[in-house]
Amino acid sequence: MKNNLPNNNLEQLNKLSELIRERVGIVVDPNLSSLRIVFKEICDSFNYSSYDACLKALEKSNEMTPEFEHLVNALTVGESYFFRDQAQTGFLKDFFLPEIIEKKRKDQQKILRIWSAGCASGQEIYTIAILLNELLSDKYAWDVHLLGTDINPKMLANAIRGTYNQWSLHATKKSIIDRYFIKQNDHYLLLPVVKNMVKFFYHNLTQNNYPSILTQITNLDLIICRNVFIYFDKTLVNDVLGHFEKCLVPNGGLLLGSAEYIATLENNFVAEQVNSVTCYRRREITVNKETKEQKKRVSSAFSTLKSDQTIIKEVAALLTQKEWQATLDYLKEFGSQLSNKSLLLQFQAMALANLGKAAEAIEFCQRSIELSQLDPHAYLLKALILFDLNNDSEAEKALRQALFLDAQFVEAQYRLGLLLIRQGKIEKGLNNLRIALRNAEKRDANQRIHYMSKLTFSQFVNILHHEILIYEQLS
Repeated sequence: MKNNLPNNNLEQLNKLSELIRERVGIVVDPNLSSLRIVFKEICDSFNYSSYDACLKALEKSNEMTPEFEHLVNALTVGESYFFRDQAQTGFLKDFFLPEIIEKKRKDQQKILRIWSAGCASGQEIYTIAILLNELLSDKYAWDVHLLGTDINPKMLANAIRGTYNQWSLHATKKSIIDRYFIKQNDHYLLLPVVKNMVKFFYHNLTQNNYPSILTQITNLDLIICRNVFIYFDKTLVNDVLGHFEKCLVPNGGLLLGSAEYIATLENNFVAEQVNSVTCYRRREITVNKETKEQKKRVSSAFSTLKSDQTIIKEVAALLTQKEWQATLDYLKEFGSQLSNKSLLLQFQAMALANLGKAAEAIEFCQRSIELSQLDPHAYLLKALILFDLNNDSEAEKALRQALFLDAQFVEAQYRLGLLLIRQGKIEKGLNNLRIALRNAEKRDANQRIHYMSKLTFSQFVNILHHEILIYEQLS
């Protein structure tokens, strides 16, 4: 049925605009003609009898329904291209990346972690991968973690394919194209030497599930988030910046779009200007003598006997607040009182892994398993840390052990599904994701998937739906 939305009927558009902001954080002016057009497209495409009926259906729906997917896809369409921002690319190639590579060589910590938040079809993070191929003569001696996330499954599927048209390469030098792409008809295929460096996931910046090793978004040297904040209101921008700050290592960098600016006084960033590029650095954390004495007094005041329930509750609160070092400090003070020593070791492993100390974390995890060989959570945590160490084969063994102990363990099923997909076993991986989805849908929607995470089963179901949608387009 074809509908005509009255030009002066703003009530429905206001409600639709507010719904979009609540669900995915995007601020859309209800007066925009594009919103009116998309609303009409949804009504016509899904045969709603009226705009009121369509709006009510959207309000009752979630992010996985076809109508809402259509809405998000229409609002987040943005064509990017390789080497898009020449000034920022030059800054990365000539200043930021060489500086961090030199420092890590000196410290003998050859690990690089970079996240493109709002990665669209992947051109931006693949550009970083190309730069690193050019800069790292000993690339295979490094653990390079490149991550691209977005809320648009269609774009993420395109990113995973790694196939681009001529326009996507119009700012790329011919020598780079010849080295890293193969032309096939009128498209260009990215070579595995670059393509395999990047992992892509569905991720909604408005959700409170990062930083965490559970999402692989932690201990980052660089975050690139170009032209995303223009869709957010100030409150949401500050909230996301708070997450970004905790995701970055001290002195880690944040690059925004050239027209985006943040007030550094409102957060823990320092603006660094190099030529025309502004890079926001996370401030170095310093602890003065007065702060140490204050912590000592507080610690002394609370040095008392605590029950297992109290310790677990207080540690879980610290972990969900992403207070990794505070977690270790707390456990040093009270951990000996916890009767479940296997759980104590898991807590310590989780905090250490999120502080970037993966090798140390895996030792704690293994000790936890030795104490409690029937705990599937210990094996899941071990797998996540092994992913961080780029040891996929051992991670797969740990996930399968977790599922042997608990066949309904949705997090392990989900991680195994993604691992199989990365191995090229798309149908097997999709089958695991679908099993995880069915099991997750049986759980209480408002229950947390784990006491160390704020992610609820409702949010996890949403993530699973989107991941399945991405990979179904590739099968």
